[in-house]
Amino acid sequence: MDFVSSFVSSWNFVSIIEMIFLESWRPWLLCGILFAIAELSNLGTLSWFMSSITSFIITALCFLFPDIFIPFNRIVNWGDYMLQLGLYVVIFSICFFLLYKYLRPIVVRKIFNDKSAVGYQAFIGKQGKALTHLQRKGKVLFEGTVWDAKPNEDSPDIPSGSIVKVVRMEGWVLWVELDKTKA
Repeated sequence: MDFVSSFVSSWNFVSIIEMIFLESWRPWLLCGILFAIAELSNLGTLSWFMSSITSFIITALCFLFPDIFIPFNRIVNWGDYMLQLGLYVVIFSICFFLLYKYLRPIVVRKIFNDKSAVGYQAFIGKQGKALTHLQRKGKVLFEGTVWDAKPNEDSPDIPSGSIVKVVRMEGWVLWVELDKTKA
Protein backbone atom coordinates (compact mmCIF):
# COMPACT_ATOMS: atom_id res chain seq x y z
CA MET A 1 0.00 0.00 0.00
CA ASP A 2 2.94 2.34 0.66
CA PHE A 3 4.21 1.90 -2.89
CA VAL A 4 0.83 2.79 -4.43
CA SER A 5 0.30 5.86 -2.24
CA SER A 6 3.83 7.13 -2.92
CA PHE A 7 3.38 6.50 -6.64
CA VAL A 8 0.06 8.35 -6.77
CA SER A 9 1.30 11.23 -4.60
CA SER A 10 4.26 11.74 -6.95
CA TRP A 11 1.85 12.59 -9.76
CA ASN A 12 1.06 16.25 -9.87
CA PHE A 13 -0.13 18.55 -12.60
CA VAL A 14 3.37 19.53 -13.73
CA SER A 15 4.57 15.93 -14.00
CA ILE A 16 1.48 14.98 -16.02
CA ILE A 17 2.05 17.88 -18.44
CA GLU A 18 5.73 16.96 -18.76
CA MET A 19 4.77 13.35 -19.47
CA ILE A 20 2.30 14.43 -22.17
CA PHE A 21 4.86 16.63 -23.94
CA LEU A 22 7.72 14.12 -23.61
CA GLU A 23 7.05 12.79 -27.12
CA SER A 24 5.72 14.82 -30.06
CA TRP A 25 2.84 12.42 -30.76
CA ARG A 26 1.29 12.44 -27.27
CA PRO A 27 -0.32 15.91 -27.37
CA TRP A 28 -1.84 15.13 -30.77
CA LEU A 29 -3.18 11.80 -29.56
CA LEU A 30 -4.70 13.54 -26.54
CA CYS A 31 -6.21 16.24 -28.80
CA GLY A 32 -7.65 13.56 -31.09
CA ILE A 33 -9.31 11.80 -28.17
CA LEU A 34 -10.69 15.07 -26.77
CA PHE A 35 -12.00 16.13 -30.19
CA ALA A 36 -13.69 12.72 -30.60
CA ILE A 37 -15.36 13.08 -27.19
CA ALA A 38 -16.50 16.59 -28.14
CA GLU A 39 -18.02 15.25 -31.37
CA LEU A 40 -19.83 12.47 -29.55
CA SER A 41 -21.38 15.00 -27.18
CA ASN A 42 -22.50 17.25 -30.05
CA LEU A 43 -23.24 15.55 -33.37
CA GLY A 44 -23.75 18.31 -35.87
CA THR A 45 -21.31 19.79 -38.31
CA LEU A 46 -18.75 17.04 -37.73
CA SER A 47 -16.02 19.69 -37.25
CA TRP A 48 -14.85 18.01 -34.04
CA PHE A 49 -14.75 14.67 -35.88
CA MET A 50 -12.62 16.14 -38.66
CA SER A 51 -10.34 17.74 -36.04
CA SER A 52 -10.03 14.37 -34.32
CA ILE A 53 -9.08 12.59 -37.53
CA THR A 54 -6.61 15.36 -38.36
CA SER A 55 -5.01 14.99 -34.92
CA PHE A 56 -4.69 11.24 -35.43
CA ILE A 57 -3.07 11.87 -38.84
CA ILE A 58 -0.53 14.20 -37.21
CA THR A 59 0.04 11.56 -34.50
CA ALA A 60 0.88 9.04 -37.23
CA LEU A 61 3.16 11.57 -38.95
CA CYS A 62 5.01 12.13 -35.66
CA PHE A 63 5.58 8.37 -35.44
CA LEU A 64 6.71 8.08 -39.05
CA PHE A 65 8.98 11.14 -39.06
CA PRO A 66 10.39 11.60 -35.53
CA ASP A 67 13.29 13.73 -36.80
CA ILE A 68 10.94 16.35 -38.28
CA PHE A 69 8.43 16.52 -35.44
CA ILE A 70 10.50 17.41 -32.39
CA PRO A 71 8.83 17.42 -28.95
CA PHE A 72 8.44 20.95 -27.61
CA ASN A 73 10.40 20.19 -24.44
CA ARG A 74 13.49 19.38 -26.57
CA ILE A 75 13.46 22.64 -28.55
CA VAL A 76 16.17 24.99 -27.34
CA ASN A 77 15.65 28.27 -29.19
CA TRP A 78 12.65 30.40 -30.03
CA GLY A 79 13.07 30.15 -33.82
CA ASP A 80 12.89 26.35 -33.82
CA TYR A 81 9.86 26.52 -31.55
CA MET A 82 8.03 28.85 -33.95
CA LEU A 83 9.08 26.74 -36.95
CA GLN A 84 7.74 23.59 -35.30
CA LEU A 85 4.50 25.32 -34.28
CA GLY A 86 4.08 26.70 -37.81
CA LEU A 87 4.62 23.22 -39.25
CA TYR A 88 1.88 21.83 -37.02
CA VAL A 89 -0.52 24.65 -37.94
CA VAL A 90 0.07 24.22 -41.67
CA ILE A 91 -0.31 20.43 -41.59
CA PHE A 92 -3.40 20.64 -39.37
CA SER A 93 -5.00 23.27 -41.63
CA ILE A 94 -4.33 21.36 -44.85
CA CYS A 95 -5.53 18.04 -43.42
CA PHE A 96 -8.62 19.63 -41.88
CA PHE A 97 -9.53 21.43 -45.12
CA LEU A 98 -9.13 18.32 -47.25
CA LEU A 99 -11.07 16.14 -44.82
CA TYR A 100 -13.84 18.72 -44.44
CA LYS A 101 -14.15 19.16 -48.19
CA TYR A 102 -13.94 15.53 -49.31
CA LEU A 103 -14.66 13.24 -46.34
CA ARG A 104 -17.40 15.21 -44.55
CA PRO A 105 -20.05 14.84 -47.32
CA ILE A 106 -19.49 11.08 -47.35
CA VAL A 107 -19.70 10.81 -43.56
CA VAL A 108 -22.83 12.98 -43.43
CA ARG A 109 -24.58 10.76 -45.96
CA LYS A 110 -23.54 7.58 -44.13
CA ILE A 111 -24.30 8.73 -40.59
CA PHE A 112 -27.47 10.67 -41.21
CA ASN A 113 -28.69 8.42 -44.05
CA ASP A 114 -29.08 11.53 -46.17
CA LYS A 115 -29.28 10.55 -49.79
CA SER A 116 -30.21 14.03 -50.96
CA ALA A 117 -27.88 16.14 -53.02
CA VAL A 118 -26.24 19.30 -51.82
CA GLY A 119 -27.08 22.84 -53.02
CA TYR A 120 -29.41 23.40 -55.93
CA GLN A 121 -29.23 19.70 -56.83
CA ALA A 122 -31.32 19.07 -53.72
CA PHE A 123 -34.25 20.74 -55.52
CA ILE A 124 -34.36 18.13 -58.29
CA GLY A 125 -37.32 15.77 -57.93
CA LYS A 126 -39.08 17.78 -55.21
CA GLN A 127 -42.61 19.09 -55.53
CA GLY A 128 -43.98 22.59 -55.73
CA LYS A 129 -47.23 24.27 -56.72
CA ALA A 130 -47.82 26.29 -59.89
CA LEU A 131 -49.09 29.73 -58.88
CA THR A 132 -49.63 30.88 -62.46
CA HIS A 133 -50.44 29.18 -65.72
CA LEU A 134 -47.08 27.93 -67.06
CA GLN A 135 -46.79 28.08 -70.83
CA ARG A 136 -43.43 29.68 -71.46
CA LYS A 137 -42.79 30.89 -67.94
CA GLY A 138 -44.56 31.63 -64.71
CA LYS A 139 -44.36 31.41 -60.92
CA VAL A 140 -44.08 28.34 -58.71
CA LEU A 141 -44.33 28.06 -54.92
CA PHE A 142 -41.46 25.81 -53.87
CA GLU A 143 -40.61 25.14 -50.22
CA GLY A 144 -42.30 28.35 -49.07
CA THR A 145 -40.64 30.60 -51.66
CA VAL A 146 -41.99 31.93 -54.95
CA TRP A 147 -39.70 31.05 -57.85
CA ASP A 148 -39.63 31.90 -61.54
CA ALA A 149 -40.35 28.71 -63.45
CA LYS A 150 -40.44 27.35 -66.96
CA PRO A 151 -42.20 24.18 -68.05
CA ASN A 152 -40.07 21.28 -69.22
CA GLU A 153 -40.44 20.08 -72.82
CA ASP A 154 -42.45 17.09 -71.54
CA SER A 155 -45.06 19.38 -69.93
CA PRO A 156 -45.49 22.39 -72.26
CA ASP A 157 -48.73 23.56 -70.63
CA ILE A 158 -49.18 23.44 -66.84
CA PRO A 159 -52.37 24.91 -65.37
CA SER A 160 -52.34 27.13 -62.30
CA GLY A 161 -52.70 25.25 -59.00
CA SER A 162 -51.11 22.05 -60.35
CA ILE A 163 -48.54 20.10 -58.39
CA VAL A 164 -45.24 20.23 -60.26
CA LYS A 165 -41.92 18.47 -59.93
CA VAL A 166 -38.57 20.24 -60.37
CA VAL A 167 -36.51 18.60 -63.12
CA ARG A 168 -33.60 21.05 -63.32
CA MET A 169 -32.48 24.52 -62.35
CA GLU A 170 -30.77 27.15 -64.49
CA GLY A 171 -29.70 30.23 -62.61
CA TRP A 172 -32.66 31.25 -60.46
CA VAL A 173 -35.23 29.62 -62.73
CA LEU A 174 -36.77 26.24 -61.93
CA TRP A 175 -37.64 23.96 -64.83
CA VAL A 176 -40.70 21.96 -63.83
CA GLU A 177 -43.03 19.33 -65.22
CA LEU A 178 -46.48 18.23 -64.19
CA ASP A 179 -46.16 15.71 -61.35
CA LYS A 180 -47.88 12.64 -62.72
CA THR A 181 -48.27 11.06 -59.27
CA LYS A 182 -50.44 14.01 -58.13
CA ALA A 183 -52.13 14.86 -61.44
